[in-house]
Amino acid sequence: MARSIILTLLFSPATIFSAEILATDVNIGFQLNYGYGTAAVLHSNGTLLATTRANSTQSFRETFKKLSLSKNQHLAPPYDLPYERYADAARQRARASRKAAGLPASDDVEALSSLITELCRATERELGGDFNMTQAAAAVPRLPALYDEDLYDAFEYSGVEYLQIMNETQHKTYLTYESSAALVELDLAVQRSPFEEVGCDEEISVENIGEDVYYLVDFTRDSLAAYYTRARSAYVVMESANISFELGLSKSAETDSAFYWESVRAAMLDPLVYHISSKPGTIILTGDCATDAEFRKVLDSVVAQWWREEVQPEIIDEDAMFVQAKGVAEFVRRQNNGEREKPERPNLEGKAFDVQGQQRLGGISP
Repeated sequence: MARSIILTLLFSPATIFSAEILATDVNIGFQLNYGYGTAAVLHSNGTLLATTRANSTQSFRETFKKLSLSKNQHLAPPYDLPYERYADAARQRARASRKAAGLPASDDVEALSSLITELCRATERELGGDFNMTQAAAAVPRLPALYDEDLYDAFEYSGVEYLQIMNETQHKTYLTYESSAALVELDLAVQRSPFEEVGCDEEISVENIGEDVYYLVDFTRDSLAAYYTRARSAYVVMESANISFELGLSKSAETDSAFYWESVRAAMLDPLVYHISSKPGTIILTGDCATDAEFRKVLDSVVAQWWREEVQPEIIDEDAMFVQAKGVAEFVRRQNNGEREKPERPNLEGKAFDVQGQQRLGGISP
């Protein structure tokens, strides 16, 4: 049976308003995690107005587990090669038929929309009056089988426009990942100019991104995610990730304590072992259990083992539960204020190809 939704609203004096709030006055960002979602609302001048949290349903969690498995990857826009659009046509027709009948585009979309809908309702209640949400963006963990179309359709089914933030990618999707959201909120990996981008075909390396190498750990009651992140900016990142939905803090009471914490330590080390030569200078901790005392002891042992006698990394755990949602809201503010151009949704036509079969974007031969 699906768990009931539990909402926790966190108020500040700024959430009491004397005038009606318009949708154009605010910038709303969500973070969708395995066990819960969070939302943050920024005024157009950057002032934080509100934060809220909603726990996920069982169907949402089962869907996240499914989407975390590489075996569930499939073709989806944007297509890399011309034939992919045709190979994916039947699945796209099925999605379109469901939407035309007023149904969610897929079972995955229905599950994802459950948490999105609750966050929308909670945000509207917190802003009060007759406020009606019209748009929001969201950050997500780096799940291999989660695609842009899933969030576009899940937000649409919830009655809200999904805002795509990214318009360049080093990966298959243009999704906003939780590591990027944390970086922008903490004012890290700052871009050298507002519209500077890196081309899709440009390889990210320590040589062309300076020292912008980070280690991010998201630790909650229900999940553990560790990222080794190289960032040209908060908008352009490359990273290795290890995500587990079996190593959340709640599991510590269900198994031998020593075995559990050793498993956590091994999972945290996993993204680091492939990057011996470039050790992160900053560790970012997020999630509702980031301050747990035993977890911090394990983190200390990881630092001692991996960094040894070298310069110790800075550890940042500021506002660990809401930092990603706030980062997404900041992304939205920049886009709405014109500091960033609004990207277009990946379409079903695929990328442009010339008559010789080479991509015009990136110059990659099929």
